[in-house]
Amino acid sequence: MTDSFNRKIDEAMKIREARGEAKYGPIDPLNDYRCFLDEALEEILDSLNYLQWAMEKGEMGFCKWFLVDKDLRFTIFRLIEEKGKGVGHGEGLNASCVV
Repeated sequence: MTDSFNRKIDEAMKIREARGEAKYGPIDPLNDYRCFLDEALEEILDSLNYLQWAMEKGEMGFCKWFLVDKDLRFTIFRLIEEKGKGVGHGEGLNASCVV
């Protein structure tokens, strides 16, 4: 990835954050009750579903879907291993944010 592409991603993140704050109010990570690692895992699982459906619909090819799917699954593995957890609530995955 290039620096230019990373800047575009950073800008898209800022836009998404601003939209969320407009809808839900300002984000306050230090005082928010949610486990953001668990929230991220849930979003990645949603992404895996959306990408599979996009592939099935013909919006992306199988090879690209396969590579992205594999990368996201490894990302889930890294997030769970970071906290030393593997099985939890919900879909059976969590990062167990016990600080």
